[in-house]
Amino acid sequence: MPRGDRVRSGPSGAAGRAGRGAFKHLAGGPFPDRMPQLILTAQFLTDIGDLVSHWARRAEQVVTSWPDEMTGMEPDLATLRAIAKRTPRRERL
Repeated sequence: MPRGDRVRSGPSGAAGRAGRGAFKHLAGGPFPDRMPQLILTAQFLTDIGDLVSHWARRAEQVVTSWPDEMTGMEPDLATLRAIAKRTPRRERL
């Protein structure tokens, strides 16, 4: 499976393991005394997996519209402005 297909297909690696681990813990899995830390970490990892999948789908849509020859291609300044607006004021130049 091409890498892009794997990224879009859903969480893998640490995020996939975190999701699978959730089912084990719901069934009374190992380390019940560490459950709060495990839940917090699993939530982080699955959120990152969702973010990467979302980004991959969006990136594929953008890239498929690019011409084969990108010389002279206009940058997407609207997206760049949106990114700049999200930057906290204290981190701006």
